Amino acid sequence: MKLFYYKHPNNITNFGDDLNPWLWGKFISDILDNNNDLIFIGIGTLLNNYTEEKISPFKCQKIVFSSGVGYGETHPKIDNTWKIYCLRGPLSAKALNVSSGFAVTDGAVLLRRVYRGSGQKRHRFSYMPHVAHAEAAGQIWKSTCGKLGFGYVDPCSPVEEVLAAIDSTEVLLTEAMHGAIAADALRIPWIPIQTGKIILPFKWMDWCASINVNYVPQRIGHLDFLSDLPWRLRKVTLARNRFVARTVARELEKIARNTKPNLSDETHLENLTIELERRLDLLRDDIRSGRIPHRK
Repeated sequence: MKLFYYKHPNNITNFGDDLNPWLWGKFISDILDNNNDLIFIGIGTLLNNYTEEKISPFKCQKIVFSSGVGYGETHPKIDNTWKIYCLRGPLSAKALNVSSGFAVTDGAVLLRRVYRGSGQKRHRFSYMPHVAHAEAAGQIWKSTCGKLGFGYVDPCSPVEEVLAAIDSTEVLLTEAMHGAIAADALRIPWIPIQTGKIILPFKWMDWCASINVNYVPQRIGHLDFLSDLPWRLRKVTLARNRFVARTVARELEKIARNTKPNLSDETHLENLTIELERRLDLLRDDIRSGRIPHRK
């Protein structure tokens, strides 16, 4: 069974996507390989036209495990070449016109079972930008967070570095949804940040519905203007950049000071984790029994 997940065309790494090989390698390494007879679609907003384009050449069984609908104008038409074990949330189930019983939660919740941090807190607050904003202005964000006394969580860093950074904060402010999911799994309160069109409310609401938390994002503007500009650019551009950075810093500090963070109910989250494990066991049993053909 071949693992499928989003890979940026410019080879930019992203925590939410990179969780796939890291996490699934710990749970189902015994049934993962590079055979295209069976494709495992895991963590990410993958049920869209991008996925159809990438896997349509393979006339094979597609396994969906905790993926979500979103991005693109279309999503897959579920037929007998698709086998859904679970989805990110109820909005994905509705969009695909399948039973709400498939709606469990995002597979990244399974971090609860395999990651053990130190629990030592170095920051009261930390900020994790969306990967696109980290790519465009990572140095500015790191500097801004440092001036505020916040930790900076770089979504482009390796998975374990991101997890350690999240583990070391008391509250995570995040544009990145999988930052929030990881924080919630590790029992760290989180505040969602909304910056513009780059943030997709549908996927946040889908996941939040699965954990019984209302999605109420805090708005920060101006981020599209931030950029790690080369030193040779005009001073007026650099001055604008500094002004925007100061404005964003004030907004971020105000949100941290005045917003009550989210954290799902422990019992509910544990039940969701158990259900994900049960459905992974069902997948493994289906493959081993031959109910789903598989070459090893």
